Amino acid sequence: MRYKQLLLGLLTLLLSAVRVGATTYTVKARGGGDFTTIQACGREAEAGDTCVVYAGTYDETPSLKNSGSSGNPITFLVNSGDCVKVNGFNLNSVSYVTLGTPNAPRCTNGTLTYSGFEITGGQITWRQINNVIVQNNYVHNTSGLCMKGPGRTFWGASSYVYVLNNTFTVCGTIGAGLAGGMQIEGNHWLIDGNTFSHLEDGIYLYGAYMVVRNNTFGPLLASDYTTQHPDGVESTCSRGRDYPLQHMLYENNTTIDWGASNAHAFLLRDTESCGQTSNVIRFSQFVNLGENWISNETNSTSELIYNNSVENSQASSNAKEFSDLVFTKGDTAANVINNVIANSWRAGTSDYCLYLDGSSQPGFGENHNLCFLSGWTGSWQQPYSGYTYSGTDIFNKDPLFVNASSNLHVQSGSPAIGAGGPLTTAVGTGASSTSLTVANAGFFSDGYGLTGVQPDWIRIGASATVQIASVNYSTNVITLASPVSWSSGASVYLYKNSNGTVVLTGTNPDIGAYPFGSSSASQAPVPPTNLQAIVK
Repeated sequence: MRYKQLLLGLLTLLLSAVRVGATTYTVKARGGGDFTTIQACGREAEAGDTCVVYAGTYDETPSLKNSGSSGNPITFLVNSGDCVKVNGFNLNSVSYVTLGTPNAPRCTNGTLTYSGFEITGGQITWRQINNVIVQNNYVHNTSGLCMKGPGRTFWGASSYVYVLNNTFTVCGTIGAGLAGGMQIEGNHWLIDGNTFSHLEDGIYLYGAYMVVRNNTFGPLLASDYTTQHPDGVESTCSRGRDYPLQHMLYENNTTIDWGASNAHAFLLRDTESCGQTSNVIRFSQFVNLGENWISNETNSTSELIYNNSVENSQASSNAKEFSDLVFTKGDTAANVINNVIANSWRAGTSDYCLYLDGSSQPGFGENHNLCFLSGWTGSWQQPYSGYTYSGTDIFNKDPLFVNASSNLHVQSGSPAIGAGGPLTTAVGTGASSTSLTVANAGFFSDGYGLTGVQPDWIRIGASATVQIASVNYSTNVITLASPVSWSSGASVYLYKNSNGTVVLTGTNPDIGAYPFGSSSASQAPVPPTNLQAIVK
């Protein structure tokens, strides 16, 4: 009998330890819920649980310790339509956690609406996180960087992190110590649909297989900062401290009204030869930049810059100079293809469309770019002594932007329409094959295993369109999702981007960020759907 009683007692204890299902807790600052602080709910919540936070100001920086699991994240939501203000969040080293609310009835705060948390005074910080979503939050007037990791490889890479549809603005103090929007050391991040404004740098970006798309950088005013050097995206790699930036995909972003003197849209440099290489900047517009568009300095190799539109860079320079798009100090094997680069040079003198020095010339390639300076009809200086522009480039023709101060779609009659060229070529023939070897596979992405990021579609030759299944960058072999045929030397183009948008509509691609006939809406940020379930 005692043996049976003992077994019954143990069974009862085991059953009591098994969770019947996920629990939804309520957090109400004035009482009446399960908890009065977010921190208390965070201590209690386990895999699959949700903390729903009701309206109020929570004078706390919750420090999370529990992780969810695959398919059962721990979720922190704002009650539908409520406004919730909190100092910050310390994510520590959690996995499978969602911070912020999917698109739903929103809080209205002046002219801004958002469905997640208002985070101000503190920061979002972490050490090493994995499979985490930060979405739909308003982060502003923080004590430093709006969203800050440890910034050292010592902590290990944070991976499969999704930063979606947040607003990052006034990180730090305007005029006296602005900080950046985000600092990342890791791999496989999706940074999608965010706005970065009034800060020192948009993103300090280090790691591999990052996707930065559908974001807006700007405005940044001269009065926002003093002696700082603001960059929309900066990657300045230090050996032993940073993960080198490799195979980043930067797509469908807008940088507009970005800073004054010394403000760049991009700064890419590898000062200690960490291995920064093969990053893609494509189908994005850059308007009214204080200084340079892209400054490549010191061993940032094999950058792939294609189908972008640039208007009025060096806007704060009285005497514009050649270093608007520059490759120097060993930045070898870059490719610059199908870009519109307009109004970026000294007025009234012959000048450069792009510049490279002798140490960066090996492997460099450029073609099918449109270079325009309003009122200039003269010649253009060559990129480097002994290197001449491609015969496919177009000079001194107005691209006919819809609105040169805000919308770089092109109008009917633009010389950019149908004037682009292929990105690479097939090496060898294929007969109903799924294995395509190309001269340079770095132009393309297989989605990097990120939820919501589609592998590229390509066109091979005149008509064969097919989606990519995977890319081997070391061998330049693309595995296709279905078999097609091609001839050796066939031209290879991008057909659909990572949003699934068709970007090649004619026989030849258009030059610039936006194919003719595409609407602003079709190229605008595309919020991922079903955000709550994006982490598997």
